[in-house]
Amino acid sequence: MKREKGYLKLENYQILDRNCKGKTNIYKKWLTDGNQEYFFKEENELARYKEIFYSFILQSMGFTTAEYDLATFEHKDGIISPNYNPNNYISFNMAEILRWYSKQEITKNYNVQSLIEIVKKYIQSETKYTFTTEMEENIVNHFLMQIFLGNSDLNATNIEMITNGQVVFSPFYDLSCCGRISPVETSAFYQFNYFKGPKLNAQEMVLNFLNKGDKKHIELLKEYLERAKEINIETGLKEIQNRIECEIPYCISGILRRELRSHTTSLDTIIHNR
Repeated sequence: MKREKGYLKLENYQILDRNCKGKTNIYKKWLTDGNQEYFFKEENELARYKEIFYSFILQSMGFTTAEYDLATFEHKDGIISPNYNPNNYISFNMAEILRWYSKQEITKNYNVQSLIEIVKKYIQSETKYTFTTEMEENIVNHFLMQIFLGNSDLNATNIEMITNGQVVFSPFYDLSCCGRISPVETSAFYQFNYFKGPKLNAQEMVLNFLNKGDKKHIELLKEYLERAKEINIETGLKEIQNRIECEIPYCISGILRRELRSHTTSLDTIIHNR
């Protein structure tokens, strides 16, 4: 497919008659090239590169993510990714589960364990499926990666579960707001504050997790931190440039380097000083 300044030109793609979830003020469309379905979303330049860069980081740490690329459609610049649920199996997300559970008072601030309990109750009472250890691990991983990557937009609709003979979590996606929240922030909040009790700022949530969380979850965070230290950011940026056949703007590559290194260093300091 033709590229221009790094962007795929989606000249022959057709729009599918399908609703796009999320904010309605953002241009986004489901598309097809005649063989495969894709999701296109218009984003600013930094957000486009964040989608690609942070998916590389997650993949380097062993996680599955949506596959992103730069693209232009109808004179709009954004990102494109193949449909990760091409058979359109029935799915549900954390927002739906929390709405189902909303009649009960939730005051706990240790959000990971609370979410595990809520999802388990939903699966057991509202579906024909079994709550598994793998599902618990996925909930924990979303929580930990939000902290590690500084994601300010991990809202409940972005934790999706697909029913394909069993319940499987969707790949990590919507990474354009990564790098925004440092674990030492006292004036910013992670979106995992889904509960009715007092809302914790970023630093409070991290410390609350480290002081009150399950020991195995804390050890997992430490393990991920060590994995991250082994990632060669420069190699990743070069791989991205080779893929898009264009250099990443210098100011953007600088932001990506700085954010990831800063968050990794801050998290490492909190863990070792607590």
